[in-house]
Amino acid sequence: MSDRIEKDVFREVPEVVHGAVEDALDAVRESGGKRIFRMPAAAAACFALFLAGGVTVSAVGLVSLYRQRMEEMDADEIGYYYDVAGNGDADAVNRALTEKERERYDILEQEYEKNGRFPQSDLRELADGEVYDGNGIALEPESRAVYLPERELTDEELLELIDFHHRLTYSIYQVNQARILNGDGWESRLARMSDDEVDAVYQAAFSTLEDVSGGYSRELTEGERERYAELEKSYEEDGVYTDVEAAVIQTPEEYSGEGVAICVRDGAYYLPEETLTDEELLQLIDYEHKAAYCIDRIGQEILMGLRDGYPQRADSIEVPQEPEQAPPVVPGQGLTVEERRQIQEELWLLEEQR
Repeated sequence: MSDRIEKDVFREVPEVVHGAVEDALDAVRESGGKRIFRMPAAAAACFALFLAGGVTVSAVGLVSLYRQRMEEMDADEIGYYYDVAGNGDADAVNRALTEKERERYDILEQEYEKNGRFPQSDLRELADGEVYDGNGIALEPESRAVYLPERELTDEELLELIDFHHRLTYSIYQVNQARILNGDGWESRLARMSDDEVDAVYQAAFSTLEDVSGGYSRELTEGERERYAELEKSYEEDGVYTDVEAAVIQTPEEYSGEGVAICVRDGAYYLPEETLTDEELLQLIDYEHKAAYCIDRIGQEILMGLRDGYPQRADSIEVPQEPEQAPPVVPGQGLTVEERRQIQEELWLLEEQR
């Protein structure tokens, strides 16, 4: 913070302005340049803060004006905003937004993201050693402090603040993604998944039609649990992967009783009664990691404006008139029935609010 203004004059920026930037920075700090993907049970609750008003559509072919604006940033611009984001411990302003300004900020941010209403100019940057004169809105890059005039902010000034905030967040996201993609671990492997592949995993694992779903069709034996833990460590630390992905079935009745399958209708993993082979355990580990990654990636892309919402639920699945009794689904390794219930409740609540 500049010594030209006493520190206690500044207040933390309202969450509505820079909360997403701090979340993105936290993800980078916690990752140590390695693992940034959180488990979906926690992710679903966090994303609820950002998804109000979204539309459930596929990411394929979706290119908004906002996304175009972000993607037009060149490497130098991304590097600049990333560096600014790393300056100071927290974003600060010389005064808090008024209640009316907060309300207008929210409205203008929707216009910015959905309708391409952008500022005419970038946020003015104070030169090295320049003292803020109280006119307009300005940024002190070395401290990441934003200076606001005492009068009410104009729409243009609020849009400049919104634009600055989104460019910061997008730059952090891009730098972090590049770091992951350039790696050779399991996270990098998943980060290379296409939008179609991510949508397919999400629809299989989280697009269930059941109120209670997930888990395994049978409990893992003690021996299977021990081997699962050993193989998961090899998967994450040594790059031991499976060449064959778990099968995807639409309804429990389709399960043949052989191999590992994920069921779209109930989001459950169906397992053979025989002891699972190492290959089958790796299929289970791989798909569970992909499911956790995909729901997190989709949530991040919604936050970044790269998606309008989650992929469509599988409402078109035909249910047999007289289905045979399917094996009971019980909690297994990884996500439990309760965790999946929580995720579905969060997602369905968001859809109802829209």
